[in-house]
Amino acid sequence: DMNLHDTRLPPSVVSGLQLSARDERRDLFPVKDILHPGQSHDGRFLNLVHPGAHSDIGGSYRLDGLSVRNGNLLTDYVNSLSDTPFLQSRTVPTAPEMNVIHRSEQHGSYYTTTMATTLGHRVHVHNLDGTGMTQAPSDAQSLDAGLRAHVPLRPVAVSAERTDPTLPAFFQHGPHARQVVVAPPLPADMRDAASPQMPVAPHPHAGSINTG
Repeated sequence: DMNLHDTRLPPSVVSGLQLSARDERRDLFPVKDILHPGQSHDGRFLNLVHPGAHSDIGGSYRLDGLSVRNGNLLTDYVNSLSDTPFLQSRTVPTAPEMNVIHRSEQHGSYYTTTMATTLGHRVHVHNLDGTGMTQAPSDAQSLDAGLRAHVPLRPVAVSAERTDPTLPAFFQHGPHARQVVVAPPLPADMRDAASPQMPVAPHPHAGSINTG
């Protein structure tokens, strides 16, 4: 159980991006805030809370409009860590039928949503040190002074979105996707070609990524 271990980011992590699923309600899937929601005061870290259940962020559903968008954001971040981009963004399916929020608690009768129902939102785990004994149990550790002096930072460039309004062939074969609800309008930072809210990325050193 990662909740029993220290998951605070160490001084060697120069930057990081976390995408959290706003609409995941299962008690077994609390969100661990390795990064505080929003942007850190020094611009190194960013935690975006996006519409969708767990796999609407990380992928695996056939109706994957949300996960493709989230994956493209991660692709842009990863590509910014290198002089030579090594990942390709995917074409975004823009048909409304492809952009839905899944009800992940319906995947099995053993999934409960008691805590989310009681709180009115997804359960968050803020304590990252695993013991609750440190003075800053919920914070990333300060960046190593040597790295701060020698690793330049630069904004992440969000690539222009390629879109496809057509429906996939599997829509021709009858009912599908019972476990969905219609998604609300997407936030502007997922629709626009560029976003000022992306974190700075080190160059050329690696950062940290967390999804779900």
